[in-house]
Amino acid sequence: MAEGAGAAGLAALLEHPQYFKDTTVGLILCGGNIDSRMLSSVLMRNMVREGQIITLSVTIPDKPGQLQSVSGICALAGANVLAVEHNRFTLDLAASAARLEITIETRDHQHAKNVVDKIREAGFITTTGDATK
Repeated sequence: MAEGAGAAGLAALLEHPQYFKDTTVGLILCGGNIDSRMLSSVLMRNMVREGQIITLSVTIPDKPGQLQSVSGICALAGANVLAVEHNRFTLDLAASAARLEITIETRDHQHAKNVVDKIREAGFITTTGDATK
């Protein structure tokens, strides 16, 4: 990954190839001024694209042990839970239900699909925002 100024040499080469015809050219690309937050965002977005991080919305009965059941399924399937939001006050659910927004780390799209399938097989209503539907 190169920062804008670090790619100036490449930009010149691409813009004016006639000046470099029949010559050997070496380019130095650098990224010393890349914002670490931006880099982190790019890396995380790529993990989402690759199916390595997915967020599931899981409807669960509002009773003790349900969060443990869902996280246990994830663990047994080899997925790592990164974040959980437990909401029992959403108006689109029955008073006896709650919703988990759970973000998990998986190996790839197929592994993510397998995890989602196992959660559904356990009887939980689950939706995702990606191809693991």
